[in-house]
Amino acid sequence: TWRVQDQLEALATTPEGQEPTVPSRMCHDCFSFYNSAKDQEQPCRNHACRKTWVWTRSMQPGARLHGQIRPPAKLCDDCATLLKTLSDREVPCTVSGCQGTWVYKADEQLRDLAAGRTAPPARRCHVCNDFLATHPAKEIACGHCGKTIVLSAQEQLDCELAVSVRPSLCADCVGVEMAQIRPPEPEPVPSGR
Repeated sequence: TWRVQDQLEALATTPEGQEPTVPSRMCHDCFSFYNSAKDQEQPCRNHACRKTWVWTRSMQPGARLHGQIRPPAKLCDDCATLLKTLSDREVPCTVSGCQGTWVYKADEQLRDLAAGRTAPPARRCHVCNDFLATHPAKEIACGHCGKTIVLSAQEQLDCELAVSVRPSLCADCVGVEMAQIRPPEPEPVPSGR
């Protein structure tokens, strides 16, 4: 309630032709809640950070009116300041032979820095991830004996990127070929006593 006496005082100090400014105040319920509330230390939203931020008692009535009983997830001052200096950046895909990149988000960088990690994590680009997700392991036949060879999604991707060649022989047939190519091992020489 803006009492009549207070309105008259405001009107007396307001220049002629202008409306007095209505004061910004809390209603009785909000003011009672505000008086009973206390500032609360809250953990930083960055889970790798051990610092806190203060959910002040002046923030709490508005949150209460919106049905929010828990404090919001918020960064501490140091993390908020550091986040402003970071920006999303392109990082090379970790798949050998791939020229693609993935986006290292600023908030991920912040989390990693707080955890003591300075290098970006090893990740695949979305093209490689999509390829792996849409290419289940498949069976191909050995070119010599007809035995089944299982080609994993990663092996298929390596073939697609020309990092490796699609196998044409099973492990047994490769072993036989290697034995034919390898020179015979020399006879063991008896040790003289």
